[in-house]
Amino acid sequence: MREDLGADLPYPLPTARYQKKVMHLLVKLNQAVEDLQAFNRRQESAALGIMELPPQATTIEEVRSLEDSLQSEEYRQKRMQSLTRIGGSNTKDNGKRIMEKYV
Repeated sequence: MREDLGADLPYPLPTARYQKKVMHLLVKLNQAVEDLQAFNRRQESAALGIMELPPQATTIEEVRSLEDSLQSEEYRQKRMQSLTRIGGSNTKDNGKRIMEKYV
């Protein structure tokens, strides 16, 4: 990690530089964790046969097409599993998380 900081910096680092460097590394770590979690969710969904949600319907034809596809019991069950995995089984949390993710 010393190579990252540069050879001309004093040791120990001044408090402000230390805090800035720690925050930078925490942000990078957090992004890496989020990327891994997203990758794992995609892998699990693929293994379970769970579908990704379609893009938001913007026309009446797209809404009608979605309604028609929901007539299939198998398709409807897969959609419900996808939504449950995103939001959980609690109705309040489910709605909140789905809206945050897709709206």
